Amino acid sequence: MSAKVYMERLKIPTYRIKPENQNPTFREHCGAHIYPYRLQDRLTSDCVDTEYDAVVLENEYLKLLFLPDFGCRLFSAWDKILSREIFHRNHRIKPALIAVRGAWISGGIEYNFPIGHAIYTHSRIPFTVRENQEGSVSLFFGLTEQMTGMRFLVEVRLAPDEYRFTHRIRLYNGTSVPQRHYWWTNASVPETPRTQFIYPITKATSGAHGGEFPWPMHEGVDLTWAVNHKFAGDIFAAETYDEFFGVYHWDRGCGAAHWAKQEDMPAKKIFSWGQDEMGRLWQRVLNEDAGDYVEIQAGRFATQSDFRLLMPHELVEFEEYWIPVGKTDGFVKAHREGIINILPGSGASKIVFQATRRFSGRISVMIGELIHERRTRFAPGQVYRFSVPTNQGPFIVKVLDDQGNVLLAYDPLDCEKARRRIPTGSEESPSPVPEASLYHLACNHFVAGNYKEVLDLCAQARDPLLQLLQAAASRKGKISQAVTIPTDDPLWRHASWERYFRSVEAGGRSIPSGNHQNLEATDFAGDHEPSITTEFFQEDMDAAEWYYNLNMIEEARIILAKWKNKVPPADPFFDALANEVGIELPTIRRPDEIGIVNCFAHREALIRLLEKRSDPESQLHLGNMLYAKGLTEQAIKCWENALSLGGHQALRNLALAHWERLGDVKTAYQFMKKAAAITPYDADSLADLDELAEMTAMYDERIEIARTILDHACDDSRCLERATRAFLEAGYFDEAVEIVTTRRFFVKELAYQTRILYVRALVERGARLFMQSRYREAIQDFRHATEYPENIGVGRLHDSSDAQAFYLLGLSLEMDSRFEEAQEAWQQAAEDVPVAGSEQAFYVGRARERLKRADSADAFEQILPVGEPDSEFAQARHAYLRGLYLLAKGLDPTDDFSIARRIEAKDPVKMHRYLEDVFQRRSKGRRIPIAVWWAIEPEREMAAL
Repeated sequence: MSAKVYMERLKIPTYRIKPENQNPTFREHCGAHIYPYRLQDRLTSDCVDTEYDAVVLENEYLKLLFLPDFGCRLFSAWDKILSREIFHRNHRIKPALIAVRGAWISGGIEYNFPIGHAIYTHSRIPFTVRENQEGSVSLFFGLTEQMTGMRFLVEVRLAPDEYRFTHRIRLYNGTSVPQRHYWWTNASVPETPRTQFIYPITKATSGAHGGEFPWPMHEGVDLTWAVNHKFAGDIFAAETYDEFFGVYHWDRGCGAAHWAKQEDMPAKKIFSWGQDEMGRLWQRVLNEDAGDYVEIQAGRFATQSDFRLLMPHELVEFEEYWIPVGKTDGFVKAHREGIINILPGSGASKIVFQATRRFSGRISVMIGELIHERRTRFAPGQVYRFSVPTNQGPFIVKVLDDQGNVLLAYDPLDCEKARRRIPTGSEESPSPVPEASLYHLACNHFVAGNYKEVLDLCAQARDPLLQLLQAAASRKGKISQAVTIPTDDPLWRHASWERYFRSVEAGGRSIPSGNHQNLEATDFAGDHEPSITTEFFQEDMDAAEWYYNLNMIEEARIILAKWKNKVPPADPFFDALANEVGIELPTIRRPDEIGIVNCFAHREALIRLLEKRSDPESQLHLGNMLYAKGLTEQAIKCWENALSLGGHQALRNLALAHWERLGDVKTAYQFMKKAAAITPYDADSLADLDELAEMTAMYDERIEIARTILDHACDDSRCLERATRAFLEAGYFDEAVEIVTTRRFFVKELAYQTRILYVRALVERGARLFMQSRYREAIQDFRHATEYPENIGVGRLHDSSDAQAFYLLGLSLEMDSRFEEAQEAWQQAAEDVPVAGSEQAFYVGRARERLKRADSADAFEQILPVGEPDSEFAQARHAYLRGLYLLAKGLDPTDDFSIARRIEAKDPVKMHRYLEDVFQRRSKGRRIPIAVWWAIEPEREMAAL
């Protein structure tokens, strides 16, 4: 069977997400600035059967299925030899809030550039397919990422008669400034009870595990086994000795491996959700009936905190191979040519080899001076075993073809010599010019659109500054005035690459050279009428902008006219350029969900177009672009103009500007209040309004805002969190408990905030009920506080502690004369390990006292605060902990408790927010447990004193 490529329709049960967020996101979101893209943060619980396009690459041994609607994610890789999925395949599309724009799904292989879980991971992206002359087939996909202007292109190639597939990856910075980037290929594989990570590394690093440590044993635990990962976390290779990695499922007799050249993709990563309840919960959040998974990843730099600058017009190319692993009983070597394993026995050993393609050759095994060889014709995917009459190594294994060429080799002695550190991004990002500070300053001005300042700085130096000079001058329409440079100057030719790549994308044939005038640039555009794609709107707007910048108005008009007939999305650049070139705007627009098409205003050419216009919509878009560039004053002026002309959408943006950039929260509150009044269903405005009300101490108004949230935005998790806090601060505990026990929260990856609010609401109300002698009702609240309902999106962590709730539950049961149950509750609290410098240690000690255990004093000794306070709120907590310690010792805590109360009384809301932050930190490796202040025991004992 030859390789083939074709399309098919696939029906998959899908949890629906709502249309993309209509509010621009100027803040950093999940570690990235995503403007001009829209958030995909409105998830639902509605599951409907949905049909998707699928691109299929197939040969005799493999069937690969890609979904363009999810960033061309590899959705399925079917192994025909073993009749199994090589990677983890979900049976449902079930997004969670993990990606930089929000929605993200697990499974298969995800492609990440220039950051992880990138903007396109949950969107349709451009793709095409090709049948290659030698018989292989290829899928190409990629896009120009509008945040930075960088482009990526992936070619997935599947050849006939091969048991492997290849990724060929190209990364290109088509802009005139350096851009930060990394690349990671993220593969999900099944997690079984016998899944083992096979990584040729000697040292690893992990924030979850406390930094760098020897691999594979860490604190007495063998981390090569997936079941030994007790909690969620990343592990990155710090020191490696070979170019492969993978997994083997011993209970299934199969696995998967990755290989790439060391200079291309040296970085290796493992991610596991872990075995605690939180990890299990997140497995269910992302899939329901497909089993658990872990991730194995390959990257270019050491960790996902390491980036490198991709220089202006720099093109990076590399490739990687993914290899199915059959019944080899593990492996010691993986390579694009095959898999090697060595199985020592009692008196004899077995050599195992699995080929990835068909060839004639031999396996050579050297043991000391003895050589054992086996000649055969190798077939793809077939596992070959032969014995050697010794179990005394080391074994040096080579696979050679008939011409004697070594295709792959395993030598354990070479492994030790080959140890090397994984490079970080910073180690490979030398300064682009001698005048580095001058260059980076010019880059900042260029990104902000301050082209005059760029020209002034460029007059002081040459080197790559000339690229900025050329680009800045062209943005101002003054290419001929930029500078006189010899046509053979290599740097000037380097600066021409941007125009060259634009011409290639537009179908051009010739390469520009020298210092062309604007009109001469048409020479390399090629003699053709511009064509458009069928659906990838932003790619075509790239071409239209390029033509417009070259004053090729007719070509730009042709692209727009063709898209008008195809039903374009609502796009500011399309509308402004259509008006400029005399095209009537269409009345019907394409819906939001078709690909990555709905971007906010962002193109440089659009700034020039909108500066000519004075309507409110144009002023709004112009303000958005200027604000995203950091030009706050100009942006505010545009938004004020828009507002004066009736553009009420500017209200929220003006509020953000006064809040985030000017620090004027009172003015911001007034703008946001008006915005929320006009659009009461806008969850973002309601949540921001409550946050501003909190910051400006307008506590009475927060209750009104909270009720508006419940009326108009009760399915938005951030709004529900804000409403819960508002009710708690006002003492409306019933309303707060109703929210946290009945509403569904969609939380970000491993977020803990809803758990803190859940416990606080129930313990606060339970304490009030206890003080009112309503013990049976208090029992219910305290019992619920020890539980982890799925609606809050948080599971029990491996180091969670609910000692306070269990202790208070025991008190309530005791008051209700249920003494045996009280003892059981205290037993639960007493078994917790006390955390140093925490309120929890007090309740662990109290529970042990109730049980007449001798180790209660040990727990009390852990109460005292750790370190020095770094803020007034920290001083309050230190005083509170000292008070608890004195109380536990039978001493008078009045002075310390008075300090804590005095500071808390100044701003109880900020004190509570400080405590929320504390309960997400760690103390000596343990998470600081949640505890509500002044809950029954301190109050009651203080009264006795």
